[in-house]
Amino acid sequence: MLRQFEPDLILVSAGFDAHERDPLGGMRLSTAAFAAMTLELAAVADDCCRGRIVSVTEGGYDLHALAASLDAVIAVHYGEAAPAEWPASGIAPSRGKRAVAEVRPILAPFWTI
Repeated sequence: MLRQFEPDLILVSAGFDAHERDPLGGMRLSTAAFAAMTLELAAVADDCCRGRIVSVTEGGYDLHALAASLDAVIAVHYGEAAPAEWPASGIAPSRGKRAVAEVRPILAPFWTI
C-alpha cells in the first residue's frame, strides 16, 4: 500500500517501546521484528524514492532492548543481513486479523488492498 502513495522520502519514527522487553509498551515485538520492518521499508524506499529513508530514534524504556534494536536497524541501513522472515511471537494473531478485516473495507475505495 505504501508503494501506491509513491513517497519521495520515508521518515520512520523509530520508537522501540513496542519491544517485548519494554516495561510500558506491551506490544511484544522482538529485535528481529524491528530489523524485518526496517528491511521492508528500505525496500519500498529503494523502489519509490531512490533509497531515501531516515529513521529517527524516539523511544524505548528497556536500555538493552533499545540498544539491540538500534543495532539491528542500523545494520539494515548499512545493507547488512536481516532476517528473511518475520519472527513469530507465539501469540495468536486474531486481534490483528480482526483489526485488518475491519479497516480493509474502509480503505478499499482509496487504496488497492
